[in-house]
Amino acid sequence: MRTVILLLLLLPSLAVAKDIYLGVKVGDSRLPDLQKQIPLNTHDIFDANGAYGVFAGYQLLDWLSLEGGYNSLAKALLNDGAAGNYKVGGIEMAAMLHYPNINEHHVFARLGQIHYEWQSNGTEFNLNDKGWGDVWGFGGAYIITADVSTRLEYQVYPDLNKQQLRLLSLSVVYRF
Repeated sequence: MRTVILLLLLLPSLAVAKDIYLGVKVGDSRLPDLQKQIPLNTHDIFDANGAYGVFAGYQLLDWLSLEGGYNSLAKALLNDGAAGNYKVGGIEMAAMLHYPNINEHHVFARLGQIHYEWQSNGTEFNLNDKGWGDVWGFGGAYIITADVSTRLEYQVYPDLNKQQLRLLSLSVVYRF
């Protein structure tokens, strides 16, 4: 209860801090090794891997921020006679290293962890998994105004249920 009261008291001061930001992202992900996970290798995969996410961050220093959020990373459907699907998403926390602004551009790198949930089902398989995985990435940002920027980012999740997932996303960020 004390924690909730403390957070409610601090909320107005956080809203005026330029160090806090929120963002949304959309992108495309790939699961290049998904075929190996399906028990019967005769299945065709329809790879409709639209991804999206929401995130919040705190800029600790000019070159360092902490970021966390939710990502819906991928969905894949089986194309042939065996009906089934795969989907994966999770909560991600990462440290981001920023190269200082070059006019209105900057580049960054990301290193963190994701707590993922892999859900799959089908007439011939059911391979669900939850766990922790690594994430790393890099990208560039374009600062539109003092409050709004956009980012293009490439991320790799090397081991989500024995799969490597790659994500290319475009984000819009708002700083408070």
